[in-house]
Amino acid sequence: MIRVAFNRFCKVDDFPSWLDATVRAVPAESFAEADEGSGGITTQDIIDTGMIAQLGSFAPGSEVYVESEDICDCLDDETVETEVATHIWWRARIMMDGETLPEADAAAPREGSA
Repeated sequence: MIRVAFNRFCKVDDFPSWLDATVRAVPAESFAEADEGSGGITTQDIIDTGMIAQLGSFAPGSEVYVESEDICDCLDDETVETEVATHIWWRARIMMDGETLPEADAAAPREGSA
């Protein structure tokens, strides 16, 4: 399992997510123009399918786009073809061992608090 910090809709999720190392991903730097800061790309943005690799092949600290595991995450579900083409890949950063997110630290209960 790999811990990632998702960046969806221009906002980093409050808590990290655990994903299977076999989830499909692509390096983020190749898609800056397609993303435009929204935190996601679609399958049709990935012109070179040779770029797709398993999440586990990327190093901690890497910025990637991860294929959404939710089949409803698409921009157009009019036809099967458009649903597949517009399936969303979310931006994420693979977290380092022991790393926490500031939001998660702030929300965590403190010792001695009731």
